[in-house]
Amino acid sequence: MATPEQPASAPTKGSKSRNGPPEPDRAAKARTPTDKEAQPATAPPDPFAAGYDFLIVNSPMEGDLFIRVIRAVSTSKKNKKLVLFLVSWGGVADAAYRTGRYLQSAYDSITVFIPSSCKSAGTLLAIAGNCIIMSPFGELGPLDVQLRKKDEIFGRRSGLITRAAISDLQEHTFDLFEYFMLKIINNSYGNVSLKVAADISAKVSGDIMSKIYEQIHPDSLGQDFRDLSVATKYCERLAKWSKNISDEGIKRLVHEYPSHDFVIDSEESKEIFEHVDLPTPTLLRLLRENIDCLMEPRDNVNVVVRLIEQGGADGKPEDVQGKPDNASNQPRANGRNAGAAPTAEGSPS
Repeated sequence: MATPEQPASAPTKGSKSRNGPPEPDRAAKARTPTDKEAQPATAPPDPFAAGYDFLIVNSPMEGDLFIRVIRAVSTSKKNKKLVLFLVSWGGVADAAYRTGRYLQSAYDSITVFIPSSCKSAGTLLAIAGNCIIMSPFGELGPLDVQLRKKDEIFGRRSGLITRAAISDLQEHTFDLFEYFMLKIINNSYGNVSLKVAADISAKVSGDIMSKIYEQIHPDSLGQDFRDLSVATKYCERLAKWSKNISDEGIKRLVHEYPSHDFVIDSEESKEIFEHVDLPTPTLLRLLRENIDCLMEPRDNVNVVVRLIEQGGADGKPEDVQGKPDNASNQPRANGRNAGAAPTAEGSPS
């Protein structure tokens, strides 16, 4: 006798269904968090939270800076890596180069933090670093050498002026030649050949411009070239260790800016240097704690060169060197144009 079909019972946990593998426990599945829930996003660790010395340099790039930095580092160095807080209007390239070479010999890694203005020879010192970190207020500057103007005590001029003048004269001379040649041909209705018109135009334009070219002395042109080469060669030697700027980047800093005061901000710095980053929380905290000596370049009387530690038990920075270094008591003119550009005596000021 036929029996009625037994209704199919629902598969239990772990039992096989007719059409496939065991069905998972739905309640357990609902309780299983996703990968994102299981591993909530966390901020990456701050690389500067430990293992670094922190050196503040707010000073013109001048002869005694080298000695001050040696004194600070040799007496208080604790780590093999350095963060250099650098603020300067510039100065003498020799001082910036010697300081950069010393820091490269003293540390395995150098990060240069630019919290505000770091111009001219200060930019040369920044090239000593493997990485540059810039705050929103940070700015670098070109490296065209600044030469003393003849018979003036404080006046300076860029070493690029003579080269720019020659380039401009070449363009005007050709324009003048072209103007005369086309005028002669057009006004003669073709009766004067191109060769004759060109000869006449060359003589006329040459006679006009020769008096101007006579004002350029070959010895001055050669001296300007040699002074500019100092900045280039110093950059190349510092970059060989830091590997943070290419030859093209050096050429751009030395030759391709129209003004010595030109502002090179963080975005433009990324086009010049290999590694440019934003400050981490540790660096921002140290900037806040030392804001008084990091936002405005100091003159020669109020120099700051000191190592600081991350903080004591109260969270305040500890000044390893004690009070800020003060330079000689001889007064010095204030302002960004007072002895700030790489000078001929050491090239960039």
